[in-house]
Amino acid sequence: MLNILDLALSRRIHHLLFEHGIRSIQELTRHCRRELSCLPKLGAKSLDQIEQALADSNMSLADDPFGPYTCARHGQPRGDTSLASMFLCDNCAAEFQSNAFHDKDPEYIGPSVWGYCFHCNRRFDNVRLRQWYLCNICYRVVASIGRSVVADDYLQNWWRERIQAHFEHLRLELVDPPEVRSYDPNEAHDGEVQVDFICTDDRRTEPLFGIELKTGRGYVQGTSIGTKMGRFQLDHSDCDAILAVARREMIPVYLAHAQVIDRAAPPTVHYVAVGLWWTDLFSMREYYRGSRIRPRENRPAAYYDINMFKGMTAFEEHLRDNGPEAMKTRLAAEGIPNLYQ
Repeated sequence: MLNILDLALSRRIHHLLFEHGIRSIQELTRHCRRELSCLPKLGAKSLDQIEQALADSNMSLADDPFGPYTCARHGQPRGDTSLASMFLCDNCAAEFQSNAFHDKDPEYIGPSVWGYCFHCNRRFDNVRLRQWYLCNICYRVVASIGRSVVADDYLQNWWRERIQAHFEHLRLELVDPPEVRSYDPNEAHDGEVQVDFICTDDRRTEPLFGIELKTGRGYVQGTSIGTKMGRFQLDHSDCDAILAVARREMIPVYLAHAQVIDRAAPPTVHYVAVGLWWTDLFSMREYYRGSRIRPRENRPAAYYDINMFKGMTAFEEHLRDNGPEAMKTRLAAEGIPNLYQ
């Protein structure tokens, strides 16, 4: 049995461990960090030294049976991590595992059922329940992607049906498709910032305008389904991305909101887009009502009066009246407006 003195620890820590009846390395490694932290006078720095000394000898403290689970997307333990359930097709499950969950296998895979995939929203007869450990933030991020896929399709279908036939020289391209990625605290700073859609004109080389599309369960005006939104919130980071593209390309960037609701298809859920609205940068500035930290998440968001939005018929008229060119002229004359303070 290896004596505790064989570990490269300070005399004080050796003395404390002896004082608490821990005299061998085997006795020490039967404890987890949480149990040792309950001992008097053993603080975080002392525990760090103990763990480092054990690691240097290719050993470690015991796993904590009541410790936090490791979030598959963060790749590290988080206190709010729990078992998250998702019905996924085989292709989307493989994408989640390789792109977002560090190649971590699901904790559970259920039998095949008929239903809708949580991610691509397509119907299959072999969707399977899959479970990973995810923290609250990561689950909300992952869950939002399927709704974004539906919203993107909805906007593109609207464009084909209402715009393309009348404006054959215009092309709307999805340049920032929603995809699952592992957590990266520096993600917002990597690469060139994009908005979701860029519209180009066959008669010119530079882009005509951009569209940033957001989704939510509520509607903003008119008669629609579900609950009317009281206000619209947009993360400061999203505002910054919109402004960065507007400055870089010197084009107007429009903000669109798609209402996407859940419809039950037991045991799965089907996402359905039922409404679409838009606004411009100057209207956003006019209807800005302040900023604050988003509930449940430690990041600031700007809040806007929903009266800044207009229906998509108004956007058709905006294009017919050469609105993007007029907006570009106004941006050049007045500058890019601030979207929050």
